[in-house]
Amino acid sequence: MSVTGLVLGTRQLGQLESLELAVYDAMVRVRPEPSVDSRLLIVAITEADIAFMPQRLANFNSINHEPLGWISYAIFPLSQDMMP
Repeated sequence: MSVTGLVLGTRQLGQLESLELAVYDAMVRVRPEPSVDSRLLIVAITEADIAFMPQRLANFNSINHEPLGWISYAIFPLSQDMMP
C-alpha cells in the first residue's frame, strides 16, 4: 500500500510527467499505421458541378449507398467590412 501511495503522490506532484510522455511517445511510434477504409467515399463538388447538382444527386442515389453525413463549405474572399 505504501508503494502505491508513493507512486500516486509522485504522479500527483508532476514528477512522473516526463516519463509518462516518453512512454506515450514510444507507444505512438510503434503502433501500426491505420489503413484506409475502402467503404468510405469522398465526393468533391466544384462550381461547375453545381449546375448539374440534380443529375449528380440522382446518380449518387441510384448507386444504393447510404450517406452518413453531408459536409459543405464555401471558400470566399472577405470583404473589407468583415476584416478586423
